[in-house]
Amino acid sequence: MRRTTTWMVLGLVTMGLGFMTWVSRSRAEESLAPLPLSEAVGIALVNNPTVGSARASTRVAQIRLRQTAATWLPTLNYSFTEQRNFTRGTTKVTQEDASVLRVPQRDYGTLERSNFGLAQLIYDFQRTTNQIRAARHEFKATRFSEDVRRAQTILDVHLAYVSVLLAQRLLRIARETTAHRQELLEHVIKLFKGGLRAKFDVSRAQVDYKSARLAEVSAEAAIAKSRFELNAALGVPYLPDRPLVDILDTPPRFKNPELVVQHALARRPETQAATARVRAAKATLRSAKATYLPRVTGTGTYAHTDGTAGPGDEWLVAMEASVPLFDLGQTRLQVQMEQAHLKQNQEDLRAQQNSVVLEVRQRLVDVEEGRARIEEARGLVEQAQENLDLARQRYEAGLGRIIDVTDAQLNWTNSRQALDRAKADLHSAIARVERAAHLYPPEYFPRKKKEPAAPAAVGPELDHQPDPPTLRTVRALGGTLSRPPGPV
Repeated sequence: MRRTTTWMVLGLVTMGLGFMTWVSRSRAEESLAPLPLSEAVGIALVNNPTVGSARASTRVAQIRLRQTAATWLPTLNYSFTEQRNFTRGTTKVTQEDASVLRVPQRDYGTLERSNFGLAQLIYDFQRTTNQIRAARHEFKATRFSEDVRRAQTILDVHLAYVSVLLAQRLLRIARETTAHRQELLEHVIKLFKGGLRAKFDVSRAQVDYKSARLAEVSAEAAIAKSRFELNAALGVPYLPDRPLVDILDTPPRFKNPELVVQHALARRPETQAATARVRAAKATLRSAKATYLPRVTGTGTYAHTDGTAGPGDEWLVAMEASVPLFDLGQTRLQVQMEQAHLKQNQEDLRAQQNSVVLEVRQRLVDVEEGRARIEEARGLVEQAQENLDLARQRYEAGLGRIIDVTDAQLNWTNSRQALDRAKADLHSAIARVERAAHLYPPEYFPRKKKEPAAPAAVGPELDHQPDPPTLRTVRALGGTLSRPPGPV
């Protein structure tokens, strides 16, 4: 009996602590500030590991550029040599009586030598200069590749953000449908008890109510999955369920869609990276052709020796000119390979430009399709609502069947879901247009020199100004951020 009482007390204490923890966590999450889309993008640009990997690749290319540029700098070498030698042998000595006497001989010697060498490239007909130019353009291409990763991260966050908003709206519709069918079930039960309706109506209402509850459970699971996808896009393992700012009812509009294609060709990071690779290939080709020409190098050495024979100094200043005469066609093959590489990069640039134009035009068509779908879906919702009201009135008056009411409710639910899906698809299409045309603020792509923003005639016209990409609630992230989002 005493043991049973102890276990009951422990169970009650555990349940009480769990309830208090749940209440405190719920209150903490309710007190969190809303998470706007711009802030979510800022979080992702700081925490997403793919952006960090691209940033590290840019750093590697920058170091490689500095390493290539260091070829023009002089090189200073120092070497120290210490020698110890011992020689043992015999020496023939001729005496007065013409006899030969072999005398043993031993010789010890020491030598210490300190050597300083200086070498400087004087002129190589821009071979090294073109190598530096090629490395500089490769660095730019890598930096634009980082911009590609940043832009893709922004798109992933935008799509995940819209997915969460859509899941929340679908859950709201599912709950309203469940409430309506529960209300209908209770009404049918009252009519059945009064002898006004058959048992079939009650069974049909119960089946519809259970189906609505099943759809509500699926909608709740969809919200959890979409939240996980948003956290993965943000690069944060756990993010409290901060409320999102619903932007589905305020889609931006493009002022001049015709200029979007031109803006995409000029600002798309994939195109800029391909252009930089073409320039790097041209510089590499010029460097390879310069291999046929002489190379002039200046050298200077100073050495100090100290040994058995005494100290001594020596120095040397020389200028060396090396002229390639014959290398079994290696230089010629290298030039041909660089020419083919240049042709490949030029064709890649053309293919990238064609791909950008095609993608932008397709995304613009998707936007127009999304707007048309919204208009049609709104009319469908109005008709479905009117049909539902008529079906309810006919059923309550005894002129209709319950299947007419449930079908009208199903059409009403489907029409509302179609409207919200159309709004979400429109926002997703707009996000893809922004990605295809690179219509992003320059704050998301830091540079030493600030680039101009998109022209007003190209960029989307927003009904409200977006919040700056700064974090107002770092504590809400569980301390995962070490610096504010923005230029990194």
